[in-house]
This record gives sequence, C-alpha cells and structure tokens, in this order.
Amino acid sequence: MYVGGLWVDPGQIVLPEDPFVKEVYKRHPELLYEAYDPSTFEKYPARKLAHRIMELIDMGIPKERATEIADGEFWNVRREQNLEYDAARAEAIAEGKKAPPPRKMIRRIQEREAFHLKEGLRKQKLQREAMEAARILAAQRVEEDYEDTDDDD
Repeated sequence: MYVGGLWVDPGQIVLPEDPFVKEVYKRHPELLYEAYDPSTFEKYPARKLAHRIMELIDMGIPKERATEIADGEFWNVRREQNLEYDAARAEAIAEGKKAPPPRKMIRRIQEREAFHLKEGLRKQKLQREAMEAARILAAQRVEEDYEDTDDDD
C-alpha cells in the first residue's frame, strides 16, 4: 500500500521482543542462517535468546547483565548439543551405521546457502526499487499529461 508515495506494509506485526531479536542478530549474525523447522511451534534460536533476555529483565536484572547471562546459557546449551551430535556421529561410525555429516560440512553448506540467500534478497530489493521508480515515473507522466490537457482550455 502506498501512502504519500512511500510503500507501507499494512500487515507488519511488531512484537515486544523484536528489538531484542535485532540486537541478537547484530551480536550473532550467524544465527540469521540457522536452520529451524517452521512447521513446529518451537521458536527459532534468536527469538529464544531474545525471550530469555526479556525474562531476565522482568526479574529485575539490568539489560546488559541479562544479555550476558542469556548468551552464556544459550551457548552452553549449544555446546552440549554439539557434543551430543559428535558423540552420536562417532557411535554411528563405530557401529558401522550411516553417520550424519560432520558439523564442518553442514557449516560449509550453510555458508553457501547464506550467500545465495543474500544474493536473492539483494536482487529482490533491486527489483522492488526498480518497480517503485517505474511507478513514480508513470505517476509523473500522468501528472504531466493532466497538466498539458489543462493548458488547452
């Protein structure tokens, strides 16, 4: 929807934790490309971290300290998950079963996907800007044509 010549998204929903999620992404940009299952009701990692920060702030802990605590808890859990993954992988290899790929390989794949995602978003932004410029140009032409017809009277 255009208001005053600018694109405004009327469906944008702003949640209380959104500023914290943005801060989390600034501190940990790798979480932008973290895979999660959207078919479940589980929050994605950055939102989980933002919720934990908000919980700690609600308990009366200052924001900076709450951020430190939540980050520490989050990365401790992540470290435990990585150790469990590595142990399960080693166990599968020892038993001769098909092992999941090493985390390094997964990280490389995610890096490639991140590049393509960024490139796709960049192209999408350029297309949106081109469409906006075309709309403005068309509106200017209509105004010019309208002004030209007024002079004839």
